[in-house]
Amino acid sequence: MRDITAVDSTDRQASTVTAERREITLADGRRLAYAEYGAPTGVPVFVFPGTPGSHLLSSVAEQPALARGVRIIAPDRPGIGRSDDQPGRRFSDWPADVAQLADALGCERFAVVGISGGGPYALSCASALPARVTIAGIVSSPAPFDVPGMLDGMPPPLRAGWALLRRAPGACALALRPAGAAATRFPLRALAMF
Repeated sequence: MRDITAVDSTDRQASTVTAERREITLADGRRLAYAEYGAPTGVPVFVFPGTPGSHLLSSVAEQPALARGVRIIAPDRPGIGRSDDQPGRRFSDWPADVAQLADALGCERFAVVGISGGGPYALSCASALPARVTIAGIVSSPAPFDVPGMLDGMPPPLRAGWALLRRAPGACALALRPAGAAATRFPLRALAMF
């Protein structure tokens, strides 16, 4: 493993994250970036972070994964981090990317964990790759929006945000663009926020 040092230029603090950050080229020519944390020869667990999180969010699990013999593989979804975008992609496209990464890493069978917005990606892998996925874990992931009562009990600003997302996804993407730019410019601040 190598150390990657990130510096937030606003407060000049540096933080070292132990990771193996790599890329593979998928069959369609796109790059898929990923990092590994924990035990290099441990039980493979693919971790899909929430939206718009990257592989860096899995860095907090480095020491617990080492202690438990777990090999965390944290890929960046298309358009996030160093992974190339895939216009028009759907949840059902993700398992093929994961299978290619698993093949490249020599992982015949593996677990998947989806955190928040990564939950649907984990479920998609479990559904599409039943012979390879040993177990799927979902952490704080949203339910489908069309489930009656899905937004009940949610604070009004969040409820309004979800309603806007359903009615005007393009406007939401445009509104989130500055947050993505800020996270790129100040990665430690973004990581601390998550």
